[in-house]
Amino acid sequence: MKVTQQLQELERLAKQLGVKVSYDTTAGLVSGSGGLCRVHGAYRIIIDRRLKPGARVQLLLDALARFDTTDHDVAQPIRVLLDRVARPSAQPDEGHALPR
Repeated sequence: MKVTQQLQELERLAKQLGVKVSYDTTAGLVSGSGGLCRVHGAYRIIIDRRLKPGARVQLLLDALARFDTTDHDVAQPIRVLLDRVARPSAQPDEGHALPR
């Protein structure tokens, strides 16, 4: 699967999970490549728009691996990638069933 296809699949999965993905330029006090956060109780993944597709895929994998995707339609190559980066020792946030 090509990187652009991986990126599309991960963005689709994020949408299924109710996680908003946005591409912004990060600079100043919030410099970095981006990551998962919660804004007003809703999960969001912010990605620096200057990142290349491969780095975007990795950032999405790192963020989405924290969620339970068992009951979601995920392409097999993406499932394999998610399983590789999953953090089995992390505990779910209290009151939220999505992140692991």
